[in-house]
Amino acid sequence: MFSLKADRDIFSNFETRTNIVTGLGKLPNLSESYLSFLAQFKGIEITPDVIIYGYEDSLNENRYLEKNYSDCSEVFWMIGCSGQGDGWFINKLDGSIFFYDHDSGEYQINYFMNLGINFIEFLQLSFLYCELERYLDLNDGIVDEIRQKQFEDTVNSIHDDLFSSYPYRYFDTKPA
Repeated sequence: MFSLKADRDIFSNFETRTNIVTGLGKLPNLSESYLSFLAQFKGIEITPDVIIYGYEDSLNENRYLEKNYSDCSEVFWMIGCSGQGDGWFINKLDGSIFFYDHDSGEYQINYFMNLGINFIEFLQLSFLYCELERYLDLNDGIVDEIRQKQFEDTVNSIHDDLFSSYPYRYFDTKPA
């Protein structure tokens, strides 16, 4: 039912840019998979909670971050947002994905939450939640315990305890 997309299949869901970005010199040294995404593809909304910026939006958001929160911009590069105003970031040092809850107020480094996954794993996670949302839509928002457990196990196959670390909740309770 719920399954991880292979690396090669992930990018098949993205719309290719009209003009491939060849000069990524304006960007810091970020993960190769993320830079490849920016160079080749337009931004995408995978779920309402995961909107990945394209090249131009990424530059604009990070210019703002650098101007207004320079200490955070030294560590993090904003890669996207949620429809609720939360932020998705990539750590410039190790490429790990971080989340920032807008309810925490102004950006402060100690309020960023590390998911412990890289960009490709983040995309896999996002597409799993997309698959879950489609399932919920088809089933009046109801997930039985077996499928809920299967979903949780699939998410945790990306990284231990990722299901409980993910900032958005889709189930009222965890399966036994």
